[in-house]
Amino acid sequence: MIRCATTFLAQTFVSLVFTVSVCSQASSTTILVDEFGKLPLGDLAARSDALRNDLLKQNNSKALIRIYPATDGLLALPHIHGSFFQTYVSRNNLSLKNRIIVQLCEGRDQGSSTQFFVSQTDSKIEGCKPFVPDLTKTVLVWTEVFHPVGFADDYLGMVGVDAAADKAKFDFIAQLLKNAPGSSIYIVGYGGRFYEALYDGTNREKLSKTDSLAVNDRSLRRMKKKIAVREIAATRVRTIRGGLRNYVREADIWFVPKGGEVPRSTPDALPISNSHN
Repeated sequence: MIRCATTFLAQTFVSLVFTVSVCSQASSTTILVDEFGKLPLGDLAARSDALRNDLLKQNNSKALIRIYPATDGLLALPHIHGSFFQTYVSRNNLSLKNRIIVQLCEGRDQGSSTQFFVSQTDSKIEGCKPFVPDLTKTVLVWTEVFHPVGFADDYLGMVGVDAAADKAKFDFIAQLLKNAPGSSIYIVGYGGRFYEALYDGTNREKLSKTDSLAVNDRSLRRMKKKIAVREIAATRVRTIRGGLRNYVREADIWFVPKGGEVPRSTPDALPISNSHN
């Protein structure tokens, strides 16, 4: 399960103008229909639904989704963001999915933003300056949240959307390692002090020191395997038991270039073990 609902989707920013205007960066027949910053999940779904309706009403139309990542944002975020929009708008409609183009463009100074364009299918889509991550320093790629069984899905309970976003995330992580010889991924896992206890009613202290950390170790091994199966040597993916954080079990995924600084754990409670695997 991914953390989108509690990171970029859970932070409400004031929306930019929702209007219809001629795009100055694309062709004259490509129309900007929406532009916004960070929004909660419900608003993102509503805007995606509006774009879907535009495409369904115009059979000869296509959509361009441009994502401008924040310069200090999570490195995998724009890829997960793009996967969410494309999968949610198309709803397993392959014909509709083929009419959606996603571009990751160099970030803007004011932070992350997204633009929706609609154009005729025979219109030329101009490119943008592509987003290229900085692979010369240690950087946080993603924070994964592990919800208890039965907790609502991040993406409105849509399994297909969750699966596509998960694939986009691990494909991107594997590509980072392929593009940077000698680099590594460090996954720092944290047990949840109280989170599971609120749901299953068992002893908090017992969960925090045994069950939660043990379950988290298994989650880290599964994440490591998801990266390794993408033609990545397992020795390039390290896991660290980082201790305990309040309420949630989660894992920080760090990219470390060759010779880069190894990330330190940041628990809310003293770590029980800081062992590397």
